[in-house]
Amino acid sequence: MSFTWYKTFPDYPDHHPDYWRIRLIFHIFLLATVSFALLSVINLFVFKAYTLAVMDGVGCLIVLALYGLFRRLANVAVVAVLLACGIAGVMLAFILLVEGRNYSVIWATVIPPVTFFLAGRRVGTTLSTIVFLACVYTVYLQLQHNPAFTINTGALLNVIEASIVHILLFRFYEGTRYFAFQQAIEREQQLIKISQTDTLTGIYNRNKFAKEYASRLASGAEPYCLAVIDIDHFKLVNDTYGHAKGDAILVAFAQRLMQNLRGGDVLARWGGEEFVILISNTTRHDAKTIVERWKQAVSDAPFDEIPVTFSAGITVCDRLQSLDSAFKQADNALYTAKQNGRNRVSLYRDSPIIVVRK
Repeated sequence: MSFTWYKTFPDYPDHHPDYWRIRLIFHIFLLATVSFALLSVINLFVFKAYTLAVMDGVGCLIVLALYGLFRRLANVAVVAVLLACGIAGVMLAFILLVEGRNYSVIWATVIPPVTFFLAGRRVGTTLSTIVFLACVYTVYLQLQHNPAFTINTGALLNVIEASIVHILLFRFYEGTRYFAFQQAIEREQQLIKISQTDTLTGIYNRNKFAKEYASRLASGAEPYCLAVIDIDHFKLVNDTYGHAKGDAILVAFAQRLMQNLRGGDVLARWGGEEFVILISNTTRHDAKTIVERWKQAVSDAPFDEIPVTFSAGITVCDRLQSLDSAFKQADNALYTAKQNGRNRVSLYRDSPIIVVRK
């Protein structure tokens, strides 16, 4: 987008519906201006076809006038239709003027991609039909004279020039299609990430944690414990330091836990100041030791000089147990921890004894 010409166009983000339309308009402006100017010179000095040279010059002026109109109005829809009509009109005049000789009708094949890409199905269909009917008419007139099969320089140039225009147009189209496909993939990945991530802390949300819980316990490969963690007196932190500071502490707290997780553990924010952790391949007593270590890591380093502690409840997850059931058990253990003075870890008393496979 380094061209000054391009920089004068309306500035839209790449996800805007008119973004690629504007890029196409730019490319067609540039391509049409160069093509008409070049053809005008060739017809004037090589073939001495002064009428065609004038017509190509007029086509070049029309394109430049539309470019100026676009700069002034910045109306994508209007200029796209006018540009499509202008190019189709010049092509139609050219084919009728030379009566279809020298394979000039090949230029008609440029009209559908240009008009459909620029102006949509309705205008594209109308303009393409008009030009193709003119081609059929000129070819029909040629057939009345039983023309001999000849290829001259003009025919060769028509084939070469039209082919180059086709290549450039479809190269651009393929680029837009590929880019749109990549954008769709990226948007899908972003939506998946948003649906799985807590917007404040950046860790898993409840929905993603539920899926992880179901999938891991269904495998039955190893035992799991569920820990429910609640930051102590968090309401007091919000009331004393404000909600912005409270949010910052939640983010830092989640990061601190993430830094101390083991490889197979899963952390998520359940809601508010409450977090859940699925602790892999562990007994309930080992799980308590692990959570105690996390608790120590949190309390040893205050957040912006604000001391933070948490209470936690732990339960062993049965392979056939739902997340709701396991959460209620761990939450009961958490309630016990709070009742006993907070800043402590409690085990659910009815959790079964399990053996960890080595």
